[in-house]
Amino acid sequence: TKQASDLVAETVGPFTTGAADISLTLEGSANTSSEETSSIQVSGTIEIDADSTVPQASAVFIIVRRAAVPSGPPLAAVRLNTADIPGPFSVGDENIMMGGPWPEEVWIQARTDGDGNAMTKDDADFATELIGPIARGSSDVVLHLSR
Repeated sequence: TKQASDLVAETVGPFTTGAADISLTLEGSANTSSEETSSIQVSGTIEIDADSTVPQASAVFIIVRRAAVPSGPPLAAVRLNTADIPGPFSVGDENIMMGGPWPEEVWIQARTDGDGNAMTKDDADFATELIGPIARGSSDVVLHLSR
């Protein structure tokens, strides 16, 4: 995850295999200017059935993808505490995992995770369907957690 206080280095390269004497200097924070300030790209609420409770999982993940078919790493991810569910969520530029701009449309899913590791799945975890396409700037997205 990225934090506003993280130090960053200027992107350099490309390099050939075996390149040596490469120097990266960490300086400034990840959000040092108003142009670099993160903006919320998608927001909404996470809901759960009135007669259900979110299992006491270690985390709830909001996973954002570039396409309807999950492949490769997600565009962005946010980790929430189960105590915050049901409740609001937001995903922005600071949550982008591999860099690059926010696309015009995304697909989003939320799920609980009992061990707090987004790479694993358990039968006790709750999840939403992968929904989309959702336009950049949408603020009324509803993610409904269920088994």
